[in-house]
Amino acid sequence: MATWLWKNRSAVHLSFHKAMTKAHGIHTYTELRQQIHNDLRIQHPEWVQPNGESPICDSYESRLVELLADLEEIRARGRDAVPVHESK
Repeated sequence: MATWLWKNRSAVHLSFHKAMTKAHGIHTYTELRQQIHNDLRIQHPEWVQPNGESPICDSYESRLVELLADLEEIRARGRDAVPVHESK
C-alpha cells in the first residue's frame, strides 16, 4: 500500500486538493455528510471493497451521526447537559 501511495502521491494530492477546494461550498448537514462520505473513500481507498462497499467508512459515518446528535441534544438542553447515551 505504501508503495502505491508513493507512486501515486500526485493523484492523492490532487484528490485532497480538490476535496479541500470544494469544502467551502458546504451549506447543509446533508452536504456535509456526503462530503465526509466521499472524502473517507478518497483518503482511504484500501477501505473500499471491490463491490464499492466500505464497512469501515460506514462505521466512521455512523459514529459521526451519533456525535452530531449528541451535540444537538446538548445544544437543545443547555451547555451543562450530558448526552443520554455516553461514549462506549
